[in-house]
Amino acid sequence: MRHSPLKRNQIQIIITAFLLLIVPLTASHSEWTDNGTLICDAMRDQLWPDIAPDGKHGAFITWYDFRSQATHDIFAQYIAADGTPLWTGNGVAVTVADRDQMHPRIVGDGNGGAFIVWQDERYNDVSGIDIYAQRFDSNGNYLWMINGRMICGETGNQFYPHVISDGAGGAIIAWNDERSGSRDVYAQHIDASGNSLWDAGGIAVASGSEDQSLMEGFISDGSGGAFIGWQEQPGSADWRVVVQHINSDGSMSWGADGLTLASMIGRKSTPVLTRDEAGGIIVAWSDQRDDEGDVYAQRVDADGNPLWTADGVALCTEAYMQSSVAIASDGAGGASSGAPALVSVGRLDDRRRERRRRFGDLPSPSAVCVMASR
Repeated sequence: MRHSPLKRNQIQIIITAFLLLIVPLTASHSEWTDNGTLICDAMRDQLWPDIAPDGKHGAFITWYDFRSQATHDIFAQYIAADGTPLWTGNGVAVTVADRDQMHPRIVGDGNGGAFIVWQDERYNDVSGIDIYAQRFDSNGNYLWMINGRMICGETGNQFYPHVISDGAGGAIIAWNDERSGSRDVYAQHIDASGNSLWDAGGIAVASGSEDQSLMEGFISDGSGGAFIGWQEQPGSADWRVVVQHINSDGSMSWGADGLTLASMIGRKSTPVLTRDEAGGIIVAWSDQRDDEGDVYAQRVDADGNPLWTADGVALCTEAYMQSSVAIASDGAGGASSGAPALVSVGRLDDRRRERRRRFGDLPSPSAVCVMASR
C-alpha cells in the first residue's frame, strides 16, 4: 500500500461552482455555499478529484479514497445543478478491489450516466499496473461487472488514463504504457457495453525507443475520434511537443509519428489542447527554450498543418516560471467574447502574483490561456 506523503490528516472533497468570465476576476462569484459544497468527508484521505458535466448543469465527480485504511479505492458522486449530491452519501464505490486503484478520470456517457477509468494494481505481481473502467447510470448503479472491466492488462505498467466520450454512447481511453520497456502512449475505443473496438490491448499512438508521456492533452474531435498531445523525451533536456489526430476507426491522420510542434533546445512539456471551431486544434505548452519556463502555443488545421509561427507563438515570457497552463476556445473566433475560460494555477513567487492574459491579437480563431507565474 502506498500512502500520499502530501497529506497527514483527513482531506475532504469540496466543490465550488464559479462563473469564470474573461472580465476582471473580482466579478466572478460562487453559485453554491461559501467555501464550497461538501461532497465527501469519509474517514482518511480523498484524493485526485476529477469532474465532468452531465449536460444538465450538474456534474459527475470521482476520486480515489483511503477510507478503508488499507488500500486506495475509487468512489464517485453525482451532483445536481444546485450542488445537491444525488448518489449515496460520501459517494458510491466504483471499485474496492485488492491493492491500490488510483488516478481516476470521468466523462459523461451522453445518456445520463458516466464512464470512469483508473489505474489498477490488483494484479500487480502478475502483469504490473493495468487500466480498468466502469460505467454508471444516472442513479449510481454500475452497469458492467463489479469492480470494473479490464481495458488493458498487458505485461508492464499502464497508468494515468484519460477518457473522452465518442459521442455515440461509447468512449475512447488513452494512457501511458511501458509494455515495450520505454514509455509509450496507447489508446482503446469501447462501446456502451465496454467491448473493445480496436486491437486487444489498445493501439500504439506514440511508441519507440524514446519516452512519450501523455499528461493532459486528450480531447474529442467532435466526430467520434480524438486529438491527443504528448511530450516526447529523447533522452536529453530537449523535450518535444507532439500531437496526433486519431480517427474513430483507430487510424492516424497526421503520420505514423504524429506532428512535432516544438523541437527547439530546451524542455517542452505538458501540452494542453482545445478545438478551434474550424476542425483543428490550438495547443499550448510550458517551454524552457529561453529560461526556466515560458508559455507557447500553436494552431493546427484539420489536415495537420501548423498555422502560426514555426515552433509556436510566445504567449507569456515574463520573468519567473509560467506553469500549469490551461486552455479553452472562446467559441467565437477570438479571445474577447466573454466566454468561460479554464483557470490553472502554477507555482507562485514570494509576492504571490497571479497573472492573467488575453490574446486577442492572435490569428482568428483563437483561444484564451490563463496561467500563474512564480
